[in-house]
Amino acid sequence: MNPTPTPNPQDQPKPVNPTQQPNPLDQPKPVNPVSQNDLTVQGLRVSVKGQDDSRLLLDALQKMGKNVQLQHSYFKLDNPEQAEQKMRDKLRKCGLYDKLDELLRTLSGRTIEDVIDEAAYGRRYPDGVEGNTQIELKAAHDLADHFDRSVKQMLQDGLLQEQSKATFKWYINTGFRDFLYDNEKAEFDKALSLIKQLAQVMGIPIEETDASIVKEFWEQRIRSLPLATILFVNGKPITSPVTVHTDYGDVTFTPLGTFPVKGNPVMCLNFGETVHCYDKNGNEINPANVIMR
Repeated sequence: MNPTPTPNPQDQPKPVNPTQQPNPLDQPKPVNPVSQNDLTVQGLRVSVKGQDDSRLLLDALQKMGKNVQLQHSYFKLDNPEQAEQKMRDKLRKCGLYDKLDELLRTLSGRTIEDVIDEAAYGRRYPDGVEGNTQIELKAAHDLADHFDRSVKQMLQDGLLQEQSKATFKWYINTGFRDFLYDNEKAEFDKALSLIKQLAQVMGIPIEETDASIVKEFWEQRIRSLPLATILFVNGKPITSPVTVHTDYGDVTFTPLGTFPVKGNPVMCLNFGETVHCYDKNGNEINPANVIMR
């Protein structure tokens, strides 16, 4: 049986002296309340890309002072067999036949002969009028993703004009190029180059939009969206891309990352070369005034 160890006097609790004052360093200190303006929350950086629509182009043109009005009518070529051969001959003579065929196969999975046949026998529905001229409102997204349709329409317009059915003019929303999805930019550039060459051959004038005016309209449309509910879910920034469908085309918000910010959440939208920041109510804030911690 082991003997019980004798306690060490130094380990025994010392009696408390009633007159002894507690050491202030041992006391918990009160926590100073933090004002709402000093709280750190998550802000969000997001990239903005999209697909434009002819409606956006129409508004931009009217802002530029163009008297373009929507009007729905259709035209049809006389003697489609003869028109078909004339299209073919024109393209071969100017050297565009093979170039168009190659790009059509790449972008649309179709041949130039498919498109010539549709152009000769199909109806043509222009988007609107400017005075007595029939107008095509060609969105940048449409030119990139539906190149075959653009070639067909340009061929029809040239032959309809030759047959004195109507005069035509195209507006192309080149000013929207920088807002296209990255894969569409290269497609747009290739399609635009060839459609402009084709327009010269067919005698159709083309006017391209100014980037600054398109940018203004695009950003106005985005500001009208409920940004806080789109970019924040249950108070937390989105972590994956969100696409919103609007009357002016689709808008995709892709999160680039978060950052700590004082006060309320801030959304900083990257429009390519420029950045715009908004509060939770969608009001614009000067990026220089966004206080990060």
